[in-house]
Amino acid sequence: MLNEALQHLLSEALMASVFVCPLAPGLTHQELLEVGRRAGYQDGTTGDALKSMRMDYEGDRWTPMPEAFTHRITFMPEDPEFLDFKAADIIVTALNEQIAAVGAQDARVDQGVVTELATRAGCDRTAAQAAIVFMVRVGLLDEDGNNLRSKHRTGAVMLPGEWNRKQRGSGPGSRAFPQPHRAKALAIVREVIARRDDGRPVQADPLDAFPDTLTSLGLTRFRMWWTQMVAELRACDPNTMPTAAVVLAAALVEGALSFAVKPARDRGVGPLLSKDFDRPPRTWNIADLVTSAAAGGDAAILTPALKGQADLLVLARHRVHAGRLMADHPDRLPDLRPEEARAARVTAEHVARAVMDWLARYPAA
Repeated sequence: MLNEALQHLLSEALMASVFVCPLAPGLTHQELLEVGRRAGYQDGTTGDALKSMRMDYEGDRWTPMPEAFTHRITFMPEDPEFLDFKAADIIVTALNEQIAAVGAQDARVDQGVVTELATRAGCDRTAAQAAIVFMVRVGLLDEDGNNLRSKHRTGAVMLPGEWNRKQRGSGPGSRAFPQPHRAKALAIVREVIARRDDGRPVQADPLDAFPDTLTSLGLTRFRMWWTQMVAELRACDPNTMPTAAVVLAAALVEGALSFAVKPARDRGVGPLLSKDFDRPPRTWNIADLVTSAAAGGDAAILTPALKGQADLLVLARHRVHAGRLMADHPDRLPDLRPEEARAARVTAEHVARAVMDWLARYPAA
């Protein structure tokens, strides 16, 4: 006989993985066996249960089938809930504000920006990220690169929390469908995922990963600033907005190196020790930051090659200064080509990664 209780637990565990680790959802075969062990089942019993379950396979992990999500679009109240409805409503509200401004067809919000909005409102960051993944998979929202947009593009998007509360009701007569295996599945999956050690970063893109570095440096207040700069850079078409792309990329390079000044000076191993940085931060400039970040020999943050890339970015950014152009190019102004804008973004990515790698090489005492 099939062990229906075990299958239900495993199904809940797969869904729980979306909320515990939304950037890498799903569970490997070995992790599913571990879920079974922690619930008191032997591997053979769990393996047999898995053979008769419907699951998707993404990379090296099993994930819930699409239909496991689609029937949840009703946001029927459950006990306990998977979804953080406060975070979901903040994200959808931000999108609805854009829909009101520009229409459902053109409205988009950056995933990183709305995650920061939810976090600043007191939501757990992972819960906000999970809300995005969940709302995309249930078909409420669409992903458009790093952006979110309305799935149906026909007006405002319903607020999941508002819909959930209406169905739940209030007072002693409020209703919620009990999910007896859920709390146990969540607790087990948190333990299983916490033991992962595959060496893969949670964020592969250095521009997306850098905000966590800001938090580790005690600069959480700059997370939204960084995320907004990245969102605007990604929104720039290098063919039609090369200047804007270059300026934003340079702002990120200047920011990443500025944030590295204090930790570098605290460690005292080579880069960013120039007396230029004894002065207030408002006096620092990108050219001095690049030069000093490449100092220190083997302990430098920037390699000679990466310094060369950053120097070219600094020169390209000078084109927003009309007075400098008048002095440097008295006869004919050079064009800013799309390939330079694309190179600027790559340089920003490389510098952000270089700062993170350097901080990992020279951790705080």
